[in-house]
Amino acid sequence: MLEQARGMELPVRYLVRDLDFKYSKRFDQLFTDNGVSIEPTAPRAPRAPNQNAFVERRVGSIKSECLNRFIVFGLGHLDHIVSSYLDYDHQVRPHQRKENKPLLGIWPEVDDPPNNNEEIVCHEWLGGVLKHYERKAA
Repeated sequence: MLEQARGMELPVRYLVRDLDFKYSKRFDQLFTDNGVSIEPTAPRAPRAPNQNAFVERRVGSIKSECLNRFIVFGLGHLDHIVSSYLDYDHQVRPHQRKENKPLLGIWPEVDDPPNNNEEIVCHEWLGGVLKHYERKAA
């Protein structure tokens, strides 16, 4: 996780995790040795899996929109699928909290109303599991 973030040149300052017993002191030390602050969620009901609603929602979206449609043949294959999904999600998929614009992608400002005679093109990711439609550029 830390190596992937650094490979994408993303700064890693915090790791937010729940208080599950599967996180050992050695696990935490791998991050703290690299300058990452561990921020455990507040204690709630014992072993409550939904303490971090944002993470749970993101994992649920990846599973329902993507992973449930594949048979994964290894860690490298899983990494490719999830990376492709996240590229699509961040650069193309419209997000309601961003006025239906993608999180990171370039979204042109449209001054003129669309011409209904323009051809619609489809862009596919992951063999057609994820699709995006747009008007063909002039």
